[in-house]
Parts: sequence; C-alpha cells; structure tokens
Amino acid sequence: MKLFIIIGSFLMLVVALVHIYWSLGGTLFIDRALPEKTDGRKLFKPTRAGTAIVGTVLLVVAMAATSPLYISDARLLSIFRIVLMFFCVVFFVRFIGDFRFVGIFRKIRNTGFAEYDTLVYTPLSLVFSLVCGLSAYFFNSLA
Repeated sequence: MKLFIIIGSFLMLVVALVHIYWSLGGTLFIDRALPEKTDGRKLFKPTRAGTAIVGTVLLVVAMAATSPLYISDARLLSIFRIVLMFFCVVFFVRFIGDFRFVGIFRKIRNTGFAEYDTLVYTPLSLVFSLVCGLSAYFFNSLA
C-alpha cells in the first residue's frame, strides 16, 4: 500500500508540474487538456494564475499524501489528513464527472478531449482519490 501511495503521489507531482509548466506559457499537451463541445470549442479558457494554483494545490496534496513518511508533528499531520479526506472527495467527484463533458458518466464522447479523458484523466482522478483516501485512512501506519 505504501508503494501505491508513493507511486500515486509521484504521478500527482508530475501532473502538478505539467500545470505549472502550462502556467508559465508552455503548450505541450494543452490541445487535449480542456473539455470541448462537439464543434471543437473549448468550454473555458483557464488563466495562467488559475493553472498555477491548480498545480500548487496538486503539489501540496501529493506532499500531504506522503507526509507520514517524513513529518512527525502530530498537529501538522492531522491538518494534512483533513486535506487528504477533502481531496479524496474532490478527485472522486471529478472521476464521476458532470454527466456531460467530463468523467466516467459523460455523454459527449466524440471529441479529442473525451478520448484523453477516457484513457488518462478519469482514471487518474480515481487513482488520486484512492491515494488520498488510503493515505488518510492508514495515516498512522504509513510512518
């Protein structure tokens, strides 16, 4: 289980770094990263600041998931545990989706984004939810 949490946290770190890369103006992989309508129009245009915030939050959550391995302060660990429980729910809601454009139950399946959502984003959301949930649940036994 420790290995799953470590690997999942590493994947979260990679996704965080990709978001930070995008916030700095990078364009690699960006064409399939945003939900789109069937006519190809993107649902929204994220700001650089918003993308940086998402990357930073993912970085903090990845660190929180592995924090029992290197932090001994009980108060800080209890805060991280609450953060992990919250993000377990957030990632699971992303996994379920909005029933239209994103998630396992989305209706629109014939766009470039939908293909990547099926193969990458939705499964990653489930993995991140499990990492957060398992890490929060087994927090004391991870150290």
